[in-house]
Amino acid sequence: MQTPHPLPAVVRLAPGVSVRVVAVARVSRAGADIPALRIPLQQFFANTVSVGILKQADELVLLSLTALRDAITAFGITPIRQAGWGVVANPRRAGQARMTETITKFLTNGAWSVSPHVIPHCLLHSLSGVLSQALALNGPNMGVGGVPDTEEDVCLGMAAWLAGGDAPGGWLVWAGWRDDDPEGPDAVGEALVAAVELTGEPADGETGWRAVARLAPEGTT
Repeated sequence: MQTPHPLPAVVRLAPGVSVRVVAVARVSRAGADIPALRIPLQQFFANTVSVGILKQADELVLLSLTALRDAITAFGITPIRQAGWGVVANPRRAGQARMTETITKFLTNGAWSVSPHVIPHCLLHSLSGVLSQALALNGPNMGVGGVPDTEEDVCLGMAAWLAGGDAPGGWLVWAGWRDDDPEGPDAVGEALVAAVELTGEPADGETGWRAVARLAPEGTT
């Protein structure tokens, strides 16, 4: 198991935009183990996320909520500190597993075997919307990328908000499946979250996604 870097740490999200990373967490789970996350998540986010939302939530949403819970708990991020924060999230191939399951049920058992409520939970902005609701944030939220090799879009989106004064800080979120395969017997889902605040402090080294990811390397959960 690798050791995460100490926080807070200052990194550049984009040229000219430095942030202080004040919380970070990375989680990974086998696909078969992800549905069991719903119960502990309902307990932790009981005041903001309903049972109905978690029932329909995509696996990547469940992983991201778990990572958020871990980061909040480990680093003591309070609701007051998050005032005005936003969420930028990159769900890689959002909803792929849920839609595959839904279409299979529809073809086999007809329309009454599936719920239309699955649709709004499988869109690019679904992840950021649920996370924003779970955290009771009043800042902006958006989904970006959605396909492999778009990790940098998260950093660029947050950098634009911070530089433009739209938010004082926020959550960066990446979620996806190893090998982009959510259906195989060895499928493993992963989520990485980081809480950042705008700072004028200088930052050395890498910029963007790689600078944030090295703070919670694979194998820290």
